[in-house]
Amino acid sequence: MVATKEIKSLTVRASRRTYFIDIGRTRKGDRYLKLIESIKQKSGGYRRHQVMIFEEHINRLIPSLLKIFAYFNTAGKTPNNSMKNPRKKFGNTYTPWTKEDDRQLELLFCEGKDSEGMSAVFKRNPGAIESRIKKLALEEKYVD
Repeated sequence: MVATKEIKSLTVRASRRTYFIDIGRTRKGDRYLKLIESIKQKSGGYRRHQVMIFEEHINRLIPSLLKIFAYFNTAGKTPNNSMKNPRKKFGNTYTPWTKEDDRQLELLFCEGKDSEGMSAVFKRNPGAIESRIKKLALEEKYVD
C-alpha cells in the first residue's frame, strides 16, 4: 500500500454505489487524491474501482475538471427541461404512491426490471423509483 496516513475523507452514497474521495500521504510524505467507487453486487459483496492522482499532477488536472463540471451544469439545459417542470416528463411526480403502485413495483422489481424501465410504467423519475425500492426494502427482501 502506498499510503500511511489519511488526511481527509468524504463519502457520497448513491443507490447501490458509494464514492469515497480521500486525500492521503505516502510514506515519503507526498500527498495524493484517491477516488474510489464501490458498487454493491446483487450476489453480495462489493466491486471496487480506484484511481490515485498524485500531488504533482493535481494542478494540471484541476482546470480540466472544472471545465467538465461546468459542462455538466449547463449542457442540454433549456428553460423547459424536466427540472423546471418535472410533470412534463414524469406525470406522476409529487403524487403519493398507492398500495397498488407498491405491489406493481415489487412485482417488476422481482422480474428484474431496472429503474429506467419502471420509470416509464409509473411515469416517475428513476430516482423516485430507486427511493421507493429503498423505502420498501425490496433489495433486502429479495436480493441475496
